[in-house]
Amino acid sequence: MQNRTLVTEFILTGMSDAYDFYGFLLGLFLLLYVANISGNLVVAAVTFWDPQLQTPMYFFTGNLAFIDVFYFSTTVPKMFLGLAAHSNRIPYAGCIAQMFFFHLLGSTEAMLLAIMGYDRYLAICHPLHYPVLMSHQLRWTLTASVWTASFFHSLLHAIMLSHLSFCQNNWVEHFFCNISPLLALSCSDTRIKRTLLAGVACSIIMGCFALTLTSYGFILRAVVTCKRQIMCQFQ
Repeated sequence: MQNRTLVTEFILTGMSDAYDFYGFLLGLFLLLYVANISGNLVVAAVTFWDPQLQTPMYFFTGNLAFIDVFYFSTTVPKMFLGLAAHSNRIPYAGCIAQMFFFHLLGSTEAMLLAIMGYDRYLAICHPLHYPVLMSHQLRWTLTASVWTASFFHSLLHAIMLSHLSFCQNNWVEHFFCNISPLLALSCSDTRIKRTLLAGVACSIIMGCFALTLTSYGFILRAVVTCKRQIMCQFQ
């Protein structure tokens, strides 16, 4: 075991091998970032301010666009600073904060996509009861539940990271602070933490995947059934 020292900052080395392309990468990523942010801001503004778009589908779409703005802003601006300064250092507390918001917004987006699939299932498979099933109160309740679950999920990651011990090496092999490279960098015994974090992450991912797959499976079945009924009427 190496001598443990107090790590006050990390050095992100995700693009350290591409020094000759830093200028090109900075311009390319900046262009993509501006296009992404502009598009999502327009979608969020239109869905929130247009009275004709105050339906559950556009409500969730606007929320998704709003999340995307901050999701990309969690890691990309720091990467721009690293490309411009040729040195991507981040304080210890800043690394934890970046990881917290990255997982908060990422898990919120994944859960919101699953809810959007469920919303389309209700709209297509139960069109007559859809206004009652997906009420104004329910859509806000679902959104608040997603944010709450994502908050505790990302808080678990942040707490786990804050209890890790780090040795002399503070070079993170990534372009932002993520839990996997930080666990690999730690001097602590991370077996229990890896198992716990993997279990929580897999539960969220597989749960969202199962809900989305089930919703669109019912939608596909409803579309096929409706098509068969129409073909039978013309025969």
